[in-house]
Amino acid sequence: VIPLSGRSSDRLYLGSIAGAAQSILERIAASREGSEKESAEKESAEKESAEKEKAKKERTEKERGDKRSSQQTAILIE
Repeated sequence: VIPLSGRSSDRLYLGSIAGAAQSILERIAASREGSEKESAEKESAEKESAEKEKAKKERTEKERGDKRSSQQTAILIE
């Protein structure tokens, strides 16, 4: 407990504690904002990667389907 009345050095000490607490809280807030931003960027990158993989898979399946159609047409022509 720090008395608020009395020596001026006590008030200066209390002021420095308040300043330090504010600084710590600002650092915590900045750290949280950075973590949230990093998490959002990671999630976005993972989503983009999954979409690319899905598109690649769809192209491969379409190419396979095109080959089958060509083979079936060739068989029907013969």
